[in-house]
Amino acid sequence: MGMIGFSKVNPRTIPWETNDCVVRATSVATGDSYELVHALYKALGRRNGRGTPIFLINLVLDKAEKMQYDDRHTLNKFIAAHPKGTFVCCSRRHAFAVIDGVVHDQGEVGGKTRVLWTWRIK
Repeated sequence: MGMIGFSKVNPRTIPWETNDCVVRATSVATGDSYELVHALYKALGRRNGRGTPIFLINLVLDKAEKMQYDDRHTLNKFIAAHPKGTFVCCSRRHAFAVIDGVVHDQGEVGGKTRVLWTWRIK
C-alpha cells in the first residue's frame, strides 16, 4: 500500500470555534465557504463548540451518496478502493475530506484510522 497524501488545511474563519471538523471537511469537499457551511449546520441545530451528529451531516449532504462501513475498514482500504472522487469521511470522533486520494485535514489521521461513514460529493 502506498503512502497517503496529506494536505494540511484549516478553512476555519471563526477563531473562537472548536470541534468543527465536520464543518471544515464539508467546506473543503464542497468548495463552499466555511461561513456558509457553519451557518447551514447551525441552522439545522449544531451548537458552537460542539461536535456534529451524523444525522445533521445526512441533512446537509442529503444529495451525496452515503456509505457506512464496519469497524475493520481503514483509511488505507478506503483510499485504495476510491482513488478518485471527493468525500467527507468520518471516524468515531473526527471528520476529514478526501479528494482524489489525498486527505485534507488539519489533524493527524493515519492510514489505520477507521473510516465508518463517507459521503461522496458530486
